[in-house]
Amino acid sequence: MIPQGCSAVSIGRCEAAIPLMEFTHPERACYLFGPENSSVSQRLLARINHKAVIPASASLNLGITVNIVFYDRLSKCWNKIRSRRHRLEKLNDAD
Repeated sequence: MIPQGCSAVSIGRCEAAIPLMEFTHPERACYLFGPENSSVSQRLLARINHKAVIPASASLNLGITVNIVFYDRLSKCWNKIRSRRHRLEKLNDAD
C-alpha cells in the first residue's frame, strides 16, 4: 500500500530505470526496494511511474542501497530544506 498523495519509486534494475545521479525525486515519495540479488517484481513495476537504479557492476547490500538513495534525495533537496527552515525562523522571530 502506498500512502495517499505519495508517488511510488522503485529502486532496482529494470529497463526504464533512470540512473540515480540523473533522477529527480518526487517531493512526496514512497520507495520500494527489491531483494538484494534481484529487483521489484514485474507485476509491481508495471504499476510504478518512477524507476531509478544505482549503476553498479554487482548487487548492493539492501542497507547500503537505502543509505545511498536517501543521501541522494537529501543532497538534491538540501537548498529547499534550508530555505524552508530560514522562512520558519523568520516567522518565529516575527512573533
